[in-house]
Amino acid sequence: MKTFEFIMEAWDYDINEVVDKKFTECVFRTSNYMNNNALYVEVFDFNEGPLCTVSINLYDSFFLKDDEFYVKDYDGMPKIVKGLEDLGFIENLKEKTQQGMGTYTKYKLLPKVQEYIYKEE
Repeated sequence: MKTFEFIMEAWDYDINEVVDKKFTECVFRTSNYMNNNALYVEVFDFNEGPLCTVSINLYDSFFLKDDEFYVKDYDGMPKIVKGLEDLGFIENLKEKTQQGMGTYTKYKLLPKVQEYIYKEE
């Protein structure tokens, strides 16, 4: 299993504001949501712990392929997703769904991710 570097916004307690922070020992943790078996995707750093859950569990997630997931289009996720796209880990499938007040975009994990998935033993 390989690790990757990732820059994302994080709270700096010394100056009490959000800053771009570099995380150096990142991996993906994947699993499935219990209610519909949809793909769960998380970025985890071995130095800091869980950084963010990338996927969101929606009713429509039941109909996705095994390597597809939805991402919310708010709360800082567009910047996180752009970083993961730039690193070649995910692909925007350019399909959206709306549930409640939120809009969600469909993404696909690319094969490169397999080298960076942490599997707990």
